Amino acid sequence: MGLAIWGFQKAAKFVKSLKNKHTMTDFGSNFRKLREWAGLSQEALGASLNVSASVINRIENNKRRLDIQILQNLANALQLDVALVVAVMFKGKSALPKQRAEKALPVPA
Repeated sequence: MGLAIWGFQKAAKFVKSLKNKHTMTDFGSNFRKLREWAGLSQEALGASLNVSASVINRIENNKRRLDIQILQNLANALQLDVALVVAVMFKGKSALPKQRAEKALPVPA
């Protein structure tokens, strides 16, 4: 078996293990918790990510899928490591530091 096929099969098994409905619906809720932890409105976060507030709303209500680019941009906007952002998407608020940085986030004009 080739390495690429083995990697695909391992990834497919992992995704299958995530098909628990509870896990999948928590992404939007956890996205919202992360935004609120950062003290940002949907509008402010949308501006930081160069998307509309309605996109943020749809993500938080599990009506739009997250993609890796949004997660990377979110990590950059919140000045967090992308691994921490992914951990929050899976584990929820418990993965966040107790206090957020006091540094103000730049919001594009």
